[in-house]
Amino acid sequence: MIRNILIAALGALLVSTVHAQSSNVAIYGIVDVGGSWFSNIGSKSSLRMASGISAPSFLGFRGEEDLGGGAKTIFDLESQFAVSNGAAIGNVFGRNAWAGFETREFGSIKFGDQFDFMNDSLTMADLVPAKFAGGLPNYPTGPAQFARLNHPGYGPFAGYFDWDRTAQESVHSAIKYTTPQLGGFSSGIMYGFGEKGSNQGNTLSFGANYKSDPWCIGLAYTAVRAITGMDGTHAGFRTWGAGGNYRFGKLLAIADATTTRNIINHAAIWQASFGVFYPFDNAWSTGIAYTYMKGNRVLFNTHANQLGASVNYSFSKRTTAYFSMTYQMANNGANALINGIYSEGTLPTTAAASSSNQQTMLRIGLRHLF
Repeated sequence: MIRNILIAALGALLVSTVHAQSSNVAIYGIVDVGGSWFSNIGSKSSLRMASGISAPSFLGFRGEEDLGGGAKTIFDLESQFAVSNGAAIGNVFGRNAWAGFETREFGSIKFGDQFDFMNDSLTMADLVPAKFAGGLPNYPTGPAQFARLNHPGYGPFAGYFDWDRTAQESVHSAIKYTTPQLGGFSSGIMYGFGEKGSNQGNTLSFGANYKSDPWCIGLAYTAVRAITGMDGTHAGFRTWGAGGNYRFGKLLAIADATTTRNIINHAAIWQASFGVFYPFDNAWSTGIAYTYMKGNRVLFNTHANQLGASVNYSFSKRTTAYFSMTYQMANNGANALINGIYSEGTLPTTAAASSSNQQTMLRIGLRHLF
């Protein structure tokens, strides 16, 4: 059925295709860099430079060609990098690499490496509070005991790093169809074929949103059917999420709830977040987010409260300086672990966890969009 839907969507898009009329390519991206202080990493405080915290640092190439009749070809290539040494993070275009078609009447269809609907229907729809409260450190992660979410052998990080996929996880070899917005409603479906030599198996994702000012709601689902670990074993993950926002004048209130489960070892986590974003004027703004996370008995019923906040000063529409903080307090016996505590360009490990159930991050940074 999924295959038939995608084939029908592609056929509808191609029907509108005629001789090319015009094309354009844009270079864009974000540079985020700053200094972060951590209260406790393995019982010691630490001060270090890091980028991609408030927002990912990346370089992108986006283009389109007008095919006439309201149709166009589109593509996007994005490469994430570390500002401290200029090194690429992951593959050259490992953040995004896709091409496709778009029409006003039928929406878009894209082929390649691209984000799933936990990103499209929640994060990019402004339904994730962490996005407004300092970025990466406030997305659900940790404590270190959440690493058991993964079957043994899945590497050092995936159990507690962005386990609900809202901090942007790409799907390899994927086809994604997204409807146009009709009466405030939009939806989409994605199928990822996986690829040989990759530990990522077949992936199914879908999402839906409804927007009617001053509010918006969205829901998303992603199922990674099989991940092959370093020990040759397998795991499968099912992730659900829903969120909403409401604008009270200049104040934006945001809330979301997500959950993920490893269907092999039955470990599961859920979280609920609430936040606000308020622009005082054209220059000053602030965002605050509170998150509660809890694992099931496979994860020792570990739970944590997390508070994040960011104060921002915009010199222009493109350049913003900010101060942010994140504080996580887990239950007694657990080891707090805030997202983003690792050396730039490397994978996070449990070595970044606190020796106690509390951990704090303070950061001063600069973010430039181009």
